[in-house]
Amino acid sequence: MRKRWLAASMTTLLLSSVGTSRIQPVHAEDTLNELQEEQEKIEDRSHEVEDDIEQQESELKALDSERAALESQIQSLQLELDKLISGLEKQSLRLEETNAEIVMLQSEIDELNLAIEKRNHKLETQARATQTEWNASNIIHTILAAEDFAEVMSRLGVVSQLVKANQQIVEDQIRDQKAIIKAEAQMQFEKEAVTELLIKMESTRGEMAAQQEELDSQIAHVADLYQMTAAEKEAFVQEQYLLAKESETVESQIETEKDRILAEQQAEQERIAQLTAEKEAAEQREQEALARNAAEEAAAAEKAVENEVKPSSSDNQIDEAEESVSENQPNEQPVEEPAVPDTDSELAPDPVKEQPAEEEPEEETVKPESPSATFIRPASGYISSGFGMRSHPVTGERKMHNGIDIAGKGAILAAASGTVTISSYSSSYGFYIKINHGNGFETLYAHLQPGVSVTAGQSVSQGQRIAVMGTTGLSTGVHLHFEVRKNGRFVDPALYI
Repeated sequence: MRKRWLAASMTTLLLSSVGTSRIQPVHAEDTLNELQEEQEKIEDRSHEVEDDIEQQESELKALDSERAALESQIQSLQLELDKLISGLEKQSLRLEETNAEIVMLQSEIDELNLAIEKRNHKLETQARATQTEWNASNIIHTILAAEDFAEVMSRLGVVSQLVKANQQIVEDQIRDQKAIIKAEAQMQFEKEAVTELLIKMESTRGEMAAQQEELDSQIAHVADLYQMTAAEKEAFVQEQYLLAKESETVESQIETEKDRILAEQQAEQERIAQLTAEKEAAEQREQEALARNAAEEAAAAEKAVENEVKPSSSDNQIDEAEESVSENQPNEQPVEEPAVPDTDSELAPDPVKEQPAEEEPEEETVKPESPSATFIRPASGYISSGFGMRSHPVTGERKMHNGIDIAGKGAILAAASGTVTISSYSSSYGFYIKINHGNGFETLYAHLQPGVSVTAGQSVSQGQRIAVMGTTGLSTGVHLHFEVRKNGRFVDPALYI
């Protein structure tokens, strides 16, 4: 009984150790999947922020163009205003000169009027003298009183000169008066024309000043929009920076979690190997003990048979033989007890021996079928890097490779029919596409050339061309990074194509 209890205890200990080791990797794998999903969410948000930044930059460019056009209009208007102001200044100077000329002309007119008035006074005096004193008899008397003919002619000349002088005075006065009237009319016309021009130019300048004020208001509005858009862009850039830092943190956590899982798996494998070795050693000791027991029992049976064949032997001799067997058996008991199982344990299947076959998930060792029977190979070329742990070709870090790399060139085809859920860009994947095939299956195609053929929400059929192999993102050469996920977990794509 003691042997059976010890064997059952050892079996229970081994089963509990192996069972605990199977629970921990599942929990660790769930944590890793959660971190990877969080990283994908951060990348998706980062793509949205990049699109917002591009939109803000486009709006900023449009505002710059609008503001430049308004500034050009203002400059043209300012040049016209400057010309108009220069013309106004010239017209103002001309108006001042005209007014000065009018003042001088008015002075001249006053002098002419004074001269005319004097002439009129003189004419009036001469007329009165002629009427009172210079009558015809006096003129004749003056002529007759001359001593000779020469004096007569001289006196007649004087009289003629006086008459002509008076006539000239009258003509001069009439001419001067006409000239004054004409000059005053001309000056008045010019003054009115200049005044009217000044009024029109002042009105035009007022209208242009109003237009300039309106353009200034528009520029101020555009400037406000520009500042607001620039502030929004700065906010998006800051958010993108925070997302990048958060992504870096999550990626570091993922790497730490992967290293921890790998270390635990290696430690678990070592522990399982040690337990397996201990179990094999215990089984070996158990077999040896069973062989010894069988040999001793056979020897005892032979002795019993000999005793039965020899009836002359006394009871004391039989007792001594039995006592000898019983004495020998306790001496070997401590060696045999730890490994001697009972009959049930020998007949029952050994769970510890079956344990190594369950170490890896069934979906990673058995090739399942995709929703559309099978996936086709998404690109031509050879597999340059497989699924599993590797040293990253760019960073050199030891990390998990969640897909396979197909080196080559040319078109990339949809591995199965489905709906495109993502068609975007990231710093690590470059241009990439993710397709949902239903039944928990998704595929991802990365490092594509710019200008992919499909968009998010589009349905694709199996074998449809969706992109061209490239080297965008974190890549060292032209190839396709191809991933397969089942229920959110990365699986080896080589099992599905």
